[in-house]
Amino acid sequence: MSEKKVKVYAQVGDDLLFDVYVTVSQEAWDNEIDGLEGAVKDDIANCEDYENFEDDFDEETNGGSSANKDNYYGGYIGTTDGNSHGYTSAQGQIAYHLVSCEFGSILANLGVLEQVRDAIIKELVESDTEHQHEKELLMLKGIKNFVQAMLGEDADDYELYEDCDSGDEEQIVTIWNRYPLELLDELAERVYGVPQKKTIIYLHGYGSSSQSNTVKYLAKNMPEYTVIAPDIPIDPAEALPFLKDYCRTHHADLVIGTSMGGMYAMQMEGILRICVNPALHLSEVKDVLQVGTFERFQPTADGKTHFTITEEIIQHFKEMEQHLFVRETNESRYDCWGFFADGDTLANCKDEFAQHFPHVFDFHGEHRMNNQVIRDVIIPATKRILKE
Repeated sequence: MSEKKVKVYAQVGDDLLFDVYVTVSQEAWDNEIDGLEGAVKDDIANCEDYENFEDDFDEETNGGSSANKDNYYGGYIGTTDGNSHGYTSAQGQIAYHLVSCEFGSILANLGVLEQVRDAIIKELVESDTEHQHEKELLMLKGIKNFVQAMLGEDADDYELYEDCDSGDEEQIVTIWNRYPLELLDELAERVYGVPQKKTIIYLHGYGSSSQSNTVKYLAKNMPEYTVIAPDIPIDPAEALPFLKDYCRTHHADLVIGTSMGGMYAMQMEGILRICVNPALHLSEVKDVLQVGTFERFQPTADGKTHFTITEEIIQHFKEMEQHLFVRETNESRYDCWGFFADGDTLANCKDEFAQHFPHVFDFHGEHRMNNQVIRDVIIPATKRILKE
């Protein structure tokens, strides 16, 4: 029987967010897509002005509080320019027309409820290094199909809530009411005839920016993908959570990072990653991480040409470097590829990387990539990985 992997977004408590993968039979997937396609087309036929769906949405939700938006849309939506919440315009409009379709019933029809529960339990166990989530674990383990219950069906039969000191109910376990991107993409292509591009996020190296020539070269030579890049905050205490949120919000299919960016890319667990000469110990690289103000190789998107390093920032790098591999799971190790130049004399961390990840490759070059390496090594690897 043919199968496929689908990413589901889950949340436990207020701030534990997980992307979990479930295996769906192709038959169940095709049956669900066929039914949803009909529902979407019917909704479009009855919608007076679906191209301006955000205006309609604002009117329906009385200006649209964030809570109303999530309930009305069944999840995060896109905008007509494709920038809001990471959805493309086509994906956002499909989500808009799926409002009448219960997210929970879709998961149930795909037969993945218990897979989702077990995947979240696994994630919690692996992240619970200090026994901080025992309450959530006990609750999840005691609920056979918590997802279905939590989404409204037979909810009273399950202990999904606990009384807070204030007397209010606190929901301990929830799942994001956000449709899987694979589902939105397939429906968008059927309904609008628009194949959806996969998204590649490039993370630049130390002293560079989102305007790096590497970003431009990747985008120009891989037009079948959407290539984007953020300006990485210089302080790792700010940069790491920012990048995790950026990759999640923009629904990254693959992250490519070089040098410092390779070190950050390595930590984007749950996403396919290519790390080129990752600088795992930047704080130890001689004559690089020093106190002072320095000029960037390229200005940032908002025109900043310099950045400042303080003793506190250096200390934050040292602290982060001690915990680079803490969250990595056995499964996610196979989603990370390391590429190391044979002439890298600046920050060669190949041996350490190879202790944790099975995909390690050499290429002829130096620490900083040139266009030939991008063309002959990174682009072919990118296309191969995204088709696997």
